[in-house]
Amino acid sequence: MLPGLSTDEHKLLLLSVGSHKKWRLGSPMQIAEIFDKAIQHGATLKDCANAVHFDGTSMISRFLRLLKLVPELKLLVDWGQSGVTMGFTASHELARLEADDQIIASRLILQNQLTKKEVEKVVRLKLKTNCSVNECIDQILRLRTKVVKKNVYLGAVTSDKLQAHLLRVSQNERDLLLKRALQSRLPQLENYVCRLSSERFLIMGGDEVEKILDSIDEGFESFVNLALERNISKDG
Repeated sequence: MLPGLSTDEHKLLLLSVGSHKKWRLGSPMQIAEIFDKAIQHGATLKDCANAVHFDGTSMISRFLRLLKLVPELKLLVDWGQSGVTMGFTASHELARLEADDQIIASRLILQNQLTKKEVEKVVRLKLKTNCSVNECIDQILRLRTKVVKKNVYLGAVTSDKLQAHLLRVSQNERDLLLKRALQSRLPQLENYVCRLSSERFLIMGGDEVEKILDSIDEGFESFVNLALERNISKDG
């Protein structure tokens, strides 16, 4: 067992890493944090690789690179791309950029639903040239035959009580909670995807979603927080 890890953390590694199953026990960010914890307690990259039966250390380095993502983006990281998330490969590539560029790029990646290959090209272009992130993505998009854009809304969970509740439930339960909260107060909202962590939330959709969310008088962030709190109160 790797130093500094509990039995549950070691089990989480084994049930999440090196598997190509759609369902995995831990998220990429959780795995990155566990590897980092082990290293902080004296483990080497090779020790981490051996613990999860990797032939080399390159994948461990990719996990650790995720920790360079700004906090706002950690909500978006998953094993694969789902429309509202960025896959592991795209995420660790994005982490090579500076903080401000990460934020700009992530929004454009979601808006334009860039593939992992397109993200790799954007990051490579940005690191090799003086072009802005917007210019790099525009260059990649020009290679497409058709461009479809989505509207992305990112907000913060502002209540300590709400954050504490969200920490106790699974990712799937959080996402369902957000969807129920939106449906209860915005029944006209359709054709959107959403994701909720203990600290942040994301809503994404087309022009009709933009029209509805932009029309909320108190602002969509305050509106969503209140809707979440009301739904939690109903659940008891």
